[in-house]
Order: sequence, then C-alpha cells, then structure tokens
Amino acid sequence: MQEVFPIHAPMPRALLGWDGTDYRVVLVDTAGRVRVRGEDQLFSYKDSVVDKSSGAPSGANGYRVSSDVPAGTVWVITQMCAYDLTTATTIHGYRISRGGVDYDIYEPRVAFAATQRSNISCQLYLVAGDHITVFFVGALAGDTCVVILHGYSMTKEV
Repeated sequence: MQEVFPIHAPMPRALLGWDGTDYRVVLVDTAGRVRVRGEDQLFSYKDSVVDKSSGAPSGANGYRVSSDVPAGTVWVITQMCAYDLTTATTIHGYRISRGGVDYDIYEPRVAFAATQRSNISCQLYLVAGDHITVFFVGALAGDTCVVILHGYSMTKEV
C-alpha cells in the first residue's frame, strides 16, 4: 500500500480532504453543505426556466425580448419558440443580447402565418444580464408577438 504525505502541513482544527494530489481544507457554505471548487461548472440544477414575453413589438418589423438572466445564475436554454398572434411574418431572427451587442443564433426565413410558431432546439448558456431578442420581419407596430424560452438554471460557482 502506498503511503500518502501532504505537500503542505495541514492547518490545525481543519477538516482535510484528499484531492488526488494533496490534502486540502474542506470548505463549507453557510447552509453546511460541502463546497467543491468547480462543481457548479460541471453541472448543478437549480430550477427550471420557463420565460414568456408577450406584447407589442418595438415597432413595425420590430422585436421582443425575454427576461434578463438574474445575477448569480446561469440559464441553459434548450427550447425557444416565437410567433406573431396578429400578422403573418417572414423572418424570426433569434439573437443572444449580451452587454448591448446582439449575436445571431437562428433566422428561419419562411412564410409564417399568424399564430404559426418558429421553434429551435438548442443548448445556449446565458449569464447574468443576457436575454434573447427575436426580430419579427413583417410584424406591425400594434401586433401581439410572443417569445417563449424553456430550459433550466444553474448556480454559479462562488
């Protein structure tokens, strides 16, 4: 059997855990749970995300935006859909909005009848302040446009 010797002397009165290379002090959060560095980046389910934004677009050929991701959370979006309840449209342009800049995700160019949904299955990671913007080409200023996001949220490593 191989003997294990720590590289650094352990702190007195501290619980130690072996990380594969050395003994480290085990950290505990305020709820008494063991904190492991990086565990939240591997996977941590916090809650489901179902976000719906419904109302008038920003104007003719305008857009609707989803809710912003709250601080300390990561949203993993797995499904999105968008539709105009009032008018036929020709493009639904999906974008991630981060720090005031839009990044294209998906842009189906189809003759969408009123109430016809465009759908996208994906795996997008949104961080605090991010949101999804969908442009509706063909929408009129008084239309009712809808953007729905589905997925789950993760906690962020502290």
